[in-house]
Amino acid sequence: MVINESDQQKEIASLESCTEDTLSYIGKEFGVLHQILHEKEEDIKRQFQELKELNLDEMQDALTSFKDDMSSCTKHIASIKAALATTDSVAFLKDFKDLMDEVKEGHFKCVEDDTGNANYEEWGTSDEESDSSDKSPSDSEGEKSAQAEPGDNKGLGAILLEEDKDDSEEEEEEEEGVEDDRLVPVMTEVEEFTASLDFEAWKLMLKSIEPKED
Repeated sequence: MVINESDQQKEIASLESCTEDTLSYIGKEFGVLHQILHEKEEDIKRQFQELKELNLDEMQDALTSFKDDMSSCTKHIASIKAALATTDSVAFLKDFKDLMDEVKEGHFKCVEDDTGNANYEEWGTSDEESDSSDKSPSDSEGEKSAQAEPGDNKGLGAILLEEDKDDSEEEEEEEEGVEDDRLVPVMTEVEEFTASLDFEAWKLMLKSIEPKED
């Protein structure tokens, strides 16, 4: 069959219009991606600034605590020197006992706090381990077999439906073959290219970016 020149010109015009629409669509979507990336960059900068201020406050608190500890140690050293300088043995022993009780009380309080934190963390991890260990191997195998069963039980009706579908697809291909003799199929390729861009996936990927925690 001879190609109709008028139909071919219409196809060329449609292709040019589709190309312009595709370029406009790509430019618009890239603008959206750029905006998402800019907002994500600003959000990460804000998180970093907040973390920096938090770390600075924690360092300041630690420095204050260190200075308090040093002041307490200086006070204890001065008390020991004063006790050593006295000639009254009874007063020396009494002051020494009071000093040791004070030091011991502060030391064991610190150890108790550290132990409490460690136990709390251990309980948290043990709960997660106990939850994950509740499933036995037989339960896992049962779930796998249950997921595999639907694919193994294909009935005769499903097979017949697939055969009918294959026949209908062959008929559609034969009908399209007649049109292919008349027009050059370029629109389909452009549409497939546009669909393959998948800007939604790019948007989700950019929105999911988060700073890595050490």
